[in-house]
Amino acid sequence: MEVRGADVIATMSDIGPAVVVVALRGTLTLRGSAEVRRALAKCLADDPAAVIVDLSGLATPSNTPLAVFQAAAVRTKTILALAYPTAEIRSAAKTRLLGAVTVHESVDQAYTYVLTAPTARRSQLMLPPLPAAVRAARQFTAETCLRWGVGHLVESIGAVVSELTGNVVRHVRTSMVVTIALRGDYLFLSVRDERPDGDLPPRAGPPPEPDSLSSRGLYLVDLYTSARGVIRQPEGKCVWAALRVAPICRKPAQ
Repeated sequence: MEVRGADVIATMSDIGPAVVVVALRGTLTLRGSAEVRRALAKCLADDPAAVIVDLSGLATPSNTPLAVFQAAAVRTKTILALAYPTAEIRSAAKTRLLGAVTVHESVDQAYTYVLTAPTARRSQLMLPPLPAAVRAARQFTAETCLRWGVGHLVESIGAVVSELTGNVVRHVRTSMVVTIALRGDYLFLSVRDERPDGDLPPRAGPPPEPDSLSSRGLYLVDLYTSARGVIRQPEGKCVWAALRVAPICRKPAQ
């Protein structure tokens, strides 16, 4: 989706479940701020968990009306994060002109923040790279889901966390942090290790044979999750997955 104006062009795209990236190009003048406000309002109308604003293509003169971002944030519970800040944006953040809006060096860093942002529904567990960690992670996620009233996800998130933590135990062999967060219609799970290398396994493809165990874990991850991905940073990587709290209701064909 795109909102086009005389001074600013805003392009909107989904980066993950309930997370939208708005890429701004042009100059943030007084007229341009109205175009930005219109683009943000379109995104916020769908009540996503977060909106990340990519500022890499936006010029912000010294008289830029930066309060447009703070004004958008105060009208919603959605997390609003800015990526690739200009000098003016950095200065505004330091003086608290942006209010609750956060500033990050890249879209990846902003998304990492979204996954781990403080919330009343967030729990975390640090584990060693030992086989017992997989069982501990399953118990941790099960107890958390029951406490949050989403007990119907115990089996599915247990299968996902077993695969992600088991991969760290088998291949990465570093300490890990398991984080579970409930935001809107999605339950987010992430497993952070201390090695930035390594690729995210490809999609599992067709269901494995009943007597095959080699790809069953990955198949279940794809079966139970709405999306998954990996975010790399110098100190390690974060593999994440999102599970929809309630199934999407589709009308039967007429």
